[in-house]
Amino acid sequence: MDFLVKHGWELNGIRFGYYFFDQNCAYRLLELLEVARPSLDLSSGFDYYAMPVDTIRRVVDEGLVKEVEFRPSKQLQFEQLIGGLSESEKDLVVALAEGREAVDGQKVSALAQTKQQVLMAAYRLLRYQHNKSSRDSEIAKRSLTLLRASQTLGEMPYASAAAPTRPDLGHPTSQFNVGAGVLEDQEFIDLQWRISYHDTLDPLAGYPVGAGLEMLRVGLRWQDDQLKLQELVPVDIRSLSPRSQFAKGLSWGVKGGLERIPSAEHSLKTGLQGDVGGSWRELGGTSYVLVRPRLEYNPESAVNWQLGLGGVVGQLWQGERISAELSAEYLDFTTAASRTRYQFGMNLKLQHAQSLRLSLDYSRQQGEEFTEAKLAWRRYF
Repeated sequence: MDFLVKHGWELNGIRFGYYFFDQNCAYRLLELLEVARPSLDLSSGFDYYAMPVDTIRRVVDEGLVKEVEFRPSKQLQFEQLIGGLSESEKDLVVALAEGREAVDGQKVSALAQTKQQVLMAAYRLLRYQHNKSSRDSEIAKRSLTLLRASQTLGEMPYASAAAPTRPDLGHPTSQFNVGAGVLEDQEFIDLQWRISYHDTLDPLAGYPVGAGLEMLRVGLRWQDDQLKLQELVPVDIRSLSPRSQFAKGLSWGVKGGLERIPSAEHSLKTGLQGDVGGSWRELGGTSYVLVRPRLEYNPESAVNWQLGLGGVVGQLWQGERISAELSAEYLDFTTAASRTRYQFGMNLKLQHAQSLRLSLDYSRQQGEEFTEAKLAWRRYF
């Protein structure tokens, strides 16, 4: 440990090349551990990519972890505080945080067992709302008043939070799948490989709810005695952050690459799209409504470049064993063409590193309709 600290000190002022996929901060930490204990070989095998969770798995596999402790986040503590409150008490939490109700007001005084819970929740909410803002004397005064009022009632007891699945115990980040399906009356076989990391239908254990990050997804399709590139997507990101009276964040996504979307010419289109909108906890999962602009290049179309604007609505259910999603998309392009698309996907976990994925896709464009069904076996490694 002394040697590691001394080596860290002598690295002061030393510059390293940073590469997002492989030689990133997680990879550099493995090298630092190797310097401290030369008998270790932690960094080998990360020639092409080094996801932080994969580097943690390597450290665990080498027997370097003696104990694991779960420390609940401030968000989880806040959710515990408001979990047992009524709707009127939750409204009071917001009012206290915004300064519309006083700590010594009648509504707070009328509270019995939940008084300290409401005061501490208001304090946590106020701190969260302004944690990135410059210091404001009025906000600081309100924050201190809420904290002191809570502390006068004694130490705030928190219910013990159930520890979620550790990130390093979730499914491996790389993925390969083979699937078979039918597009209209034509059968096909698909092969797909993903360098990392996780999509929102993959088994949820160890991963954040509503978040997906896929980097370098490549798909091939064998159909009509021909092998064609079906997709080449460098990045596909989703972040569905449910809104509530306490959280007002936006949900968003970005996706870019080559895709063979069903159409008359079945051409390989280059597309870049973004999503922005809102999501909510409804129907036992996450409901979302997103605005979607899309820039698309089609080499086989009379007008190569097309700009589309539309949106997507959907419902996502995530679980450690079964996940499913239903969505509807509409895009209106500048060429007077439009595209309507309905998709359903369901993922069934078979084992820790295996699952089955069912996907149904119906699309309509320029008066033509296309229906596709596929079942794929997915292997994580």
